[in-house]
Amino acid sequence: MFAVLAAAAEYELELHAERQAEGIAAAKATRGRGPDAARQAALRPARIPGPAELDTLRRLVHEDGWSVTEAARTLKIGRSTAYEAMAQAAVSDQALLCRESGAGITAPEVCCPNWGCR
Repeated sequence: MFAVLAAAAEYELELHAERQAEGIAAAKATRGRGPDAARQAALRPARIPGPAELDTLRRLVHEDGWSVTEAARTLKIGRSTAYEAMAQAAVSDQALLCRESGAGITAPEVCCPNWGCR
């Protein structure tokens, strides 16, 4: 009788290990994003703010004193997208200032190492 119970327990242990290995393989295949992550990504393209939204974002953060999180939530864009858009805008604005200063260098990190033209 004991041998039968031991055999059943061993069989169940093997099934459990097999299911666990399948789950690990599935998680590695989706890189932890869930089983339908590819479908969700296709349905939800990245939201890139346009020039009008970028101006609104700048105004809300710099002039009105909102946090970037609050402004991004209001504009229905992601917080990281808002930070990235503001950083890209700052680099392009700084490059414009460097060109206007007559330095002849268009890269702001070369012209203005401290983010302030001389």
